[in-house]
Amino acid sequence: MTSAQIIREARLKADLTQTELAHRIGRDRAQVARWEIGGQDPSFENLRSVVEACGFTLKLEIVEREQDTLVDTELDRSLLLAPQQRLQALLDGLVDGTAKRTQFDPHTLFEALERHRVGYVVIGGLARVIHGSGEITRGLDIVPSLREDNLRHLAGALEDLTATRAAQAAVQSPELAEGEPLTVGTSAGRVRVVATPWGTRGYDDFRIRSNRENLGRGLRPKIAATVDLVRMLEASTRARDVERLQRLRRLMELERVRTRRRGLSIER
Repeated sequence: MTSAQIIREARLKADLTQTELAHRIGRDRAQVARWEIGGQDPSFENLRSVVEACGFTLKLEIVEREQDTLVDTELDRSLLLAPQQRLQALLDGLVDGTAKRTQFDPHTLFEALERHRVGYVVIGGLARVIHGSGEITRGLDIVPSLREDNLRHLAGALEDLTATRAAQAAVQSPELAEGEPLTVGTSAGRVRVVATPWGTRGYDDFRIRSNRENLGRGLRPKIAATVDLVRMLEASTRARDVERLQRLRRLMELERVRTRRRGLSIER
């Protein structure tokens, strides 16, 4: 169990909000939030203080380490690949027995969005794949800027992708900001438009920490940061997202280990 999981579990068992816990330990709520999403690891003393503030005792013992070595090996291999290679590995895995590629063509989707200068950030399964999660997804999830002109550009991109007129109208509707995610069928696969992803305030939250990644064909879309993808999964009530969350947290741990090793190698 990670420090983030321990803190979150202790807080929830104590029926405390992040603000209430922060008050008990003399920290601000943002610090507690960073610890809970794994964006920053607390010291052992801070971890113990948090657990005790929740009314529990943190017990430690040395035991044989158990890990899903198969998953770790898979994630380690994925981390060795560039984002473009991770995307290609996904597409290669979607080829069926008749050697015909599925309808999902992310490059064509990105090209249409780029052509119409749509402001958006890639989230969901495809973003996690690009970070190295190695999972399977067959669609593109995006959180767009909700500016009126940007949603008009998004409608234009969907028109190029032969989406229905109803879908083009729906992405420009004032109800988009308050409603459920909108799933649109296109000639290049499913596009899911999410105005306010779970656990976030929307586009501006993601834009700040997003990075442009080279995915081939001159395409460099903005990809949500791993910590924001974790926030989404933590706020999800879907059972299938529990495993995805564990996998993404493990990916973050392995990436931190690789980063520390690179740092030590440079110092030497």
